[in-house]
Amino acid sequence: MKIVRNTQQNFKDVFMALMHLKIMRTYVDGVLRFGIPPRFFLGIIKPARNCDSKIMKRLTDTFAEEHLKDMYGEKMDAQDEDFFPYVSTPLSSPSFLM
Repeated sequence: MKIVRNTQQNFKDVFMALMHLKIMRTYVDGVLRFGIPPRFFLGIIKPARNCDSKIMKRLTDTFAEEHLKDMYGEKMDAQDEDFFPYVSTPLSSPSFLM
């Protein structure tokens, strides 16, 4: 039983560290993209299965300036980078948890 307790505690610690890193990365990306003083909202969204694209489309519609909406979205050309009016840092579960 001691190994189970140790494993659970270590998983909690590693998961908490991962969450802190993701939040710090999102904050830094937000400051780099939107400037100082930081004027943005940091939130967590847990989408239902296969709803990622709908949520991303809705976020783009909400946060994009009207005259720039065509600029945002996923690019089909491999040379172009996907660009959105928000910062998205996905957190995926390890495959053994699914």
